[in-house]
Amino acid sequence: MAYEPPQLEVYINQFAAKTFAKPYHREFVNILNLKGHERVLDYGSGAGGPASLIAKTLKKGNGFLTCVDISQRWMDCAKKMLSKYENVDFYLGHIAKLDIKDNSYDIVGIHFVIHDIPAESWPEVTSSLASKLKTGGLLYMREPVSDIQQAENMMSLFERAGMQRVYVKDVKVPLSSRTIEMCMKK
Repeated sequence: MAYEPPQLEVYINQFAAKTFAKPYHREFVNILNLKGHERVLDYGSGAGGPASLIAKTLKKGNGFLTCVDISQRWMDCAKKMLSKYENVDFYLGHIAKLDIKDNSYDIVGIHFVIHDIPAESWPEVTSSLASKLKTGGLLYMREPVSDIQQAENMMSLFERAGMQRVYVKDVKVPLSSRTIEMCMKK
């Protein structure tokens, strides 16, 4: 399940992360309610927009961020954007195949990623992400969805992985279709 985005997509995302998308990334990071000491896994880091805001917050309290992506091109972007932070590590590859310790994260953040993954891979991905969280850990996700059934499918996979719904709501994101925001607890 490797994916390398076209260079134009990379440029657009890098520009967006530094300009008009930054308020929406900040809004997403704010819902994580970070104190600064947490261990956070950013799944599908892409250009590093939300990750840069997370790393900055975690730096204040000796927290730690792990960025995961399947694309070398996206990983290179995230590494460049986060180069000034020492509290970040990077993993390239499929989440189920990476040597990332289970039960070691307080928070998993997913921002506009799952919809790009083939639906037949969702069960393995959601199970792997749930396994990375400590008991009581929280998973926050924002995703564009075609309809409420697609959102229900995503949430039910996390529930099958042992997680409980905390909340689900519609959110407005410019240039995006219907978008849901959800929080699940392990």
